[in-house]
Amino acid sequence: MTGNEFENALIDGIYEAAIVPESWPAVLRDTARIASCREALLGTVLHDDVRLLASSPEFCENYEEVLRRIPFAVNERAQRLLAHGRHGFITDEDVFTRDELAREPVYQEHLIPAGYGSGVATVISAPTGDTTIVHCERTFAEGIVDGQAIAALDRLRPHFARAGLLGRRLAMERARAAA
Repeated sequence: MTGNEFENALIDGIYEAAIVPESWPAVLRDTARIASCREALLGTVLHDDVRLLASSPEFCENYEEVLRRIPFAVNERAQRLLAHGRHGFITDEDVFTRDELAREPVYQEHLIPAGYGSGVATVISAPTGDTTIVHCERTFAEGIVDGQAIAALDRLRPHFARAGLLGRRLAMERARAAA
C-alpha cells in the first residue's frame, strides 16, 4: 500500500470510527504509525470531564494514571497545548524549552519513566463546547516528531474534527432514541 493509499484508508477509518467507536483503537494505531510514534489517543474534554480512547489499553491506563496524579486542569503539558492556538499539530518543543522539559514533573515523574515523553498533538474546539485532543506519543529518547510527519497529521486534522462532530450527533440521536 502506498503512502496515499494508507492515508486514504486511514481517513475512511476515522469516519467509520465516528459511527462504530470500537474502531478507534485501530485508527489511533495507524495515526501513531504516520508520526512514527508508539501510541496515540483521542481525548474529549467538556468542563472537567475528560474521556480517553487510545491505541492500546495499556496506553489508556498510563494516561488515566497521569490524569489521576496531575489533573487536566493543572497539567502544564495539557494547558500549554490548549493555550498554543495553532490549528494543527504541535510538539512538546513548541511549548517547552529543553530546560523546562528537564524540570517538568509530568515528564520526569510519569511520561519518561513509562517509556514516553515525546508527543505531538492538536486541539480541536467544537461549537458544542467540547474540546477534542488527538495526541501521538513516543519515547523521549526518540526526539521530536519531524515536519513531514506533522504535515501528514495536519492533513488528517479536519477529518478528526468532522468525525468528532458526527460522533457527537450520533450519540445525541442514540440518547434520544433510548429516551
